[in-house]
Amino acid sequence: MNSEMIDRLFPGTDAVEPRFRQAGEITLDRAVGDGRADDHWFGFKPVEFALLWCLSGEPGRRMGRPQLAAALAQRVGDAKVAEMDALAENIRAKLAARELSGVLVDLRDGGFRLYVPAEPGTYFQRGD
Repeated sequence: MNSEMIDRLFPGTDAVEPRFRQAGEITLDRAVGDGRADDHWFGFKPVEFALLWCLSGEPGRRMGRPQLAAALAQRVGDAKVAEMDALAENIRAKLAARELSGVLVDLRDGGFRLYVPAEPGTYFQRGD
């Protein structure tokens, strides 16, 4: 079932979220609460998965720390903004196993975004 069909069947609701989201070569599976690239599962903790899930709604969209902290708090409880740097580094360490650590980008204003390249396999660290 695609998002257009969901919109037709359930007009005016944002309550229905997809099971899967793609962020470049990474597939996030909401039912499992983890992400994978090919057949490699990353083993994300719930708060790590929640951060990636929030960002993957619109890959490339910038999210500031307060906005991201509020989104994480809705999904997994209190998420302290001060811990986001450590959280991001843990995610990058797991993504590095598949050379995908450049997917999670730090922004100059302190927020994050997902970098999804036009060509698969061309990830690199890019700040904004």
